Amino acid sequence: MRLSLPLLATLAVSAVATSACSSQTTTTQTSDAGGDTRTESSDAGADTQSRVSTVLFVGTDFAKSEAVVVGLEPPSILGRIPIDDGDSVASASEDHAFVLERTTGLIHVLDPVDRAHVSITLSSTDTPDSGISNPRAVVVAAGSKAYVLRYAKNQLKVIDLSGVASSTTIDLSSFMAAGDPDGLVDVRSGIFDPSTQRAYVLLQRIDQTDFSGTDPDYVARCLPVHGAIVGIDTTTDQIVDLNGNTPGTAIELLGINPNGADANGLAFDSSSRQLLVANTGCYEPGQTERSGRGIEAVDLATGTSRWLYQTTSTSRVDALVWVNATTSFVQQGSDWYAWNPTQPTLGNKLSDFPKAPVYDRAGRIVGLSKADGGWSVVAFDLATGLTAPLATSPFLRVDPSPDYGLTSALVR
Repeated sequence: MRLSLPLLATLAVSAVATSACSSQTTTTQTSDAGGDTRTESSDAGADTQSRVSTVLFVGTDFAKSEAVVVGLEPPSILGRIPIDDGDSVASASEDHAFVLERTTGLIHVLDPVDRAHVSITLSSTDTPDSGISNPRAVVVAAGSKAYVLRYAKNQLKVIDLSGVASSTTIDLSSFMAAGDPDGLVDVRSGIFDPSTQRAYVLLQRIDQTDFSGTDPDYVARCLPVHGAIVGIDTTTDQIVDLNGNTPGTAIELLGINPNGADANGLAFDSSSRQLLVANTGCYEPGQTERSGRGIEAVDLATGTSRWLYQTTSTSRVDALVWVNATTSFVQQGSDWYAWNPTQPTLGNKLSDFPKAPVYDRAGRIVGLSKADGGWSVVAFDLATGLTAPLATSPFLRVDPSPDYGLTSALVR
């Protein structure tokens, strides 16, 4: 089920060094693996934190949100950041972490050393445009240059993470497909490839206004439109040719309704220079089977795509955690499955796989779990298949919805 679009207008373009969000976080509450909570000054352990792998979780009850920064070496909650927007998500790119307010359009940039605090707050709207921007992710290129992917706009917004105001946008309206009635290309997710200095962005190209889906998976009706991958030369901000046909053209996906949301759904395998895309698919009226559903690999060198896993099941393919070419995990319906990407079928169902999972690049899937005692941060060990707690009580301000109220991002 897709979250509804925000209903409020965003603020004008601004860079606010001290935002309402950051001003609330002069102290942080941290807890060890046993859950004992204490308050520390904001500069405590800054040198150590710069070398620690961290995971950013954002939970929402859809009235307000809370960002939780978790250190992995050793396991600890480094801090919590209250967010007033009830539709906020986590994002990370090139060692930068962000909390994005989808309703207001604000982008909270976490401090690169003390990640439990906001260093600057930017806006994703355009002057004098007061319309909804709905930021979904930030893709960072070289230096302080970054691209805001805005679900309610047909332009990428170029921002400077140092706070220098920018009004530059990259127009994507040429990728509007005939047969898509909402007038939006639906910029969903993206990655940066340092080897080519290119950013790749995922366009859903769905009808955001179609809520015709029914039980059990609630996907919309099929359109004669597929998702697409667009390439940006980050040195010139120009759209590049990806498929070898016409300059400035995109790679059209095999799947429909690509679910490249947050940390999962779109992955980049740098060893093979492939994008892995999870597609939710669609339904044809009068049919029970689903179309365009599964996981495909997009070869960025050739501009071609192929199915790795395809299904017509009514259990939607919602997320992908990519580890390597033979080990990954797929959420289908409400369940998680082990998956060898060289095989056309899913493997064993996993009973206690973490929610909002990320791969820590060190043999563990880190995420969240909820039991009678509340939420906890947990790690699923790839070698043993066992799940163990890392820290308790990550959320103090909200009790997030387990199905739709959690997002995560790995920060190195």
